[in-house]
Amino acid sequence: MSKFFIFLFDWFEKHRGVFYASLGLLCVVFAFLALQVRLDEDISSFFGKDEKSSAVFDNIKAKDRIIVVASGSDPDIVIEASERFADTLSVLEDAGLLKSVTRGADFEAVHSSAEFIYDYLPVFLTDKDWKR
Repeated sequence: MSKFFIFLFDWFEKHRGVFYASLGLLCVVFAFLALQVRLDEDISSFFGKDEKSSAVFDNIKAKDRIIVVASGSDPDIVIEASERFADTLSVLEDAGLLKSVTRGADFEAVHSSAEFIYDYLPVFLTDKDWKR
């Protein structure tokens, strides 16, 4: 395998014009392929057009939220850092950039959300999804 790469290096060293032309062509092809990438904010399209899975996903209340979990070895420092972060977000909330900031979690709501997801997990992940 190494002989192939040495041969390739030697050949391109003798034919620099071909090297730069192929390099430019590869850059153009990669740029074209990069422009074909489409980002979608709606992750429910991953589940397909199935009515059952989309209905289940639409009923999850936490799907439109960003959840930040803070952890560390010293609980006092973690609590202080979390409060500072929440205060920073509260300023953005007052400016109208955020709808709401929840500083703590209702353990019953977390438990019910986790239970809901585990109950309907087979709806979200089918054999075809695993292969995909």
